[in-house]
Amino acid sequence: MDDVTFVVVQTVFEGHDVNTAERALASVAQHGLSDLAVGRDPGRDGGPPDIMRNYRTGGTPWTVIIGPERRVCFDGFQIDPDTATAIVGQLSR
Repeated sequence: MDDVTFVVVQTVFEGHDVNTAERALASVAQHGLSDLAVGRDPGRDGGPPDIMRNYRTGGTPWTVIIGPERRVCFDGFQIDPDTATAIVGQLSR
């Protein structure tokens, strides 16, 4: 699946003083996922992060799977591994 990219984005909508970029990186490392790209969207002007607004996410953990042409293939609070694998498998064909 060379044409699939996984990205982790920390969307900080509360607890700005503890939900730091360093904490996100430490969490990724703790779970053995250090090879994933990690981004951060802290929001601005006290509003929700852009990613939460753009993809209408409702909290964490939230998963968005984006396919070709930025088509949203999954957008939900939780996804089980089998469903995620099936969706990604379809996208990589």
